[in-house]
Amino acid sequence: MWKQLQMGIRAFMLIASRVWTCLCFMLKKQTRAVIQHQSVKYELYPLSPLSRHRLSILKRKTLVLDLDETLIHSHHDGVIRQTVRPGTPPDFVLKVVIDRHPVRFFVHKRPHVDFFLDIVSQWYELVVFTASMEIYGAAVADKLDNGRGILRRRFYRQHCTPDLGSYTKDLSAICNDLSSVFILDNSPGAYRAYPDNAIPIKSWFSDPYDVALLNLLPVLDALRFTADVRSVLSRNLHLHRLWIKNDTPYVHPLCKIQRSDTSTSDLSSQFNDKHPLTQQNEICIDNIVTQVQEFENDSSSSNKVNSRVSQRSCN
Repeated sequence: MWKQLQMGIRAFMLIASRVWTCLCFMLKKQTRAVIQHQSVKYELYPLSPLSRHRLSILKRKTLVLDLDETLIHSHHDGVIRQTVRPGTPPDFVLKVVIDRHPVRFFVHKRPHVDFFLDIVSQWYELVVFTASMEIYGAAVADKLDNGRGILRRRFYRQHCTPDLGSYTKDLSAICNDLSSVFILDNSPGAYRAYPDNAIPIKSWFSDPYDVALLNLLPVLDALRFTADVRSVLSRNLHLHRLWIKNDTPYVHPLCKIQRSDTSTSDLSSQFNDKHPLTQQNEICIDNIVTQVQEFENDSSSSNKVNSRVSQRSCN
């Protein structure tokens, strides 16, 4: 009788623990969804007739997007030391077969990535360029696209060039006109040959309060009005050096050549405190916007001077 009672109590505790685990999982996922959307405040306003005319005479530009640690972060079930805080539920799970072995990837989407893609797809032609294997990168791109048809053009590891122990991405293979193409990537080595056509971004692993994608929206909104993206992006080459110096590289399971491992101290700082580059990123973005405004003002003033000189010469 006593043994049956003990077995009953154990069975009840086991069922209760599983129910509690399921409830905690659902609660964490809902809380994460609320956090991701509560700070979205970037609003689109109708363009003025002058802005619409400006866009009509300019070529639609191409924005190249990296995947791992830029838009998403993933780990597979064979990783001993995960880079995500234990208990954090993934946004989706991919099951792929690599070398005849089934592998599960637990994929976490960067905060506000869906909102970011919705907005920038209205401004640019989007292209996915990842150094990962196609079987994995295509599955991730399909999930991010979610049937919207905004991530149709895709480039994978076979389109990269091995260089100095990493993979570089050839932007000229995407668009011959380098004045209208630029890349958003967390790895400076990926755009080593095109520093004037790149926007660096902090590597993301699991911070639910990350707003790096939102911070880029004002810059991307303004950049589409320029005739040559390099005229603006080339002014912030110091930012690339800052990323190379401070941003700790990371080895993704499918990009092992590209990055070295991440230290435990860096991970703990990401879990507990804001990365110091977040504030630097915001400052640099403000500088870019200011420089764009100054550039436009300088251009308008020079045009006025030229018109006056021409009038005087005619007289």
